[in-house]
Amino acid sequence: MSLNFTIDWGSVVISVPLLALTIWGGTKYLSKKYVDQKFLEKLENHKHDLQNVVESNKFNIQKKMYDFSLYTTRKHEVYAQLYQLFMISHGSLANLWGTRQIPDFKKYSLSQIRQYLSDYDASEEELEYYTRNWTGELSNKIPFANELEKFHNKYGVGKARADTIKSNNEFLLSSLYLSTLVYQKCENLNKKMKDLREDFEFVYGDEMDTETKISIRRTLTKKLNDVSDELSDLRIEMKNELAIGSSHS
Repeated sequence: MSLNFTIDWGSVVISVPLLALTIWGGTKYLSKKYVDQKFLEKLENHKHDLQNVVESNKFNIQKKMYDFSLYTTRKHEVYAQLYQLFMISHGSLANLWGTRQIPDFKKYSLSQIRQYLSDYDASEEELEYYTRNWTGELSNKIPFANELEKFHNKYGVGKARADTIKSNNEFLLSSLYLSTLVYQKCENLNKKMKDLREDFEFVYGDEMDTETKISIRRTLTKKLNDVSDELSDLRIEMKNELAIGSSHS
């Protein structure tokens, strides 16, 4: 028995191109699927990275907002505290000039003298000096009253010195929170207060001659007014900055 195979060459010719086309189409499809898959993976990774960046920026922004809030709160506190100390210094200086309230020591009793000296932190030596010979006789009181007035002036100058040093120290310690303009105004105010205080130290001291004291006295009113003007300007600038939440550098 013999087997006979008959090949239809026409069909073979048609099938080969069809097969090639099928293979090419399948390859193209698989390639596209592969590319699409890789694209989706990269897109997902990118979305993940982008989300991390967003979260990181969000945290940084929140932290900066929190830090700025703390800074602003502290700035308000510093401005209020610093201005208050400048006001106290100004008051201490103003009390040394112009219309002053000096006790009439000639009308004081011995117990009143003791109380006054105690209130003004007199030392034991000063207390002993001013009270040991105090009597009810006016002739006795007058020289001691004059001495007590010098003590009163000395105490006032000492208070002004302590207050201006305190306000200056607060200014230096608080400079981180001050705008450039406020810093400059505080610096000018400090210089004028120091200059005025030193004039009072000379005027109420014992080292300077009378003629020089008279010369200095002529300038005191103007200098005190200059300090008042500087303090007023500082108050206006501080209020403006705090009102708008300024972050001037």
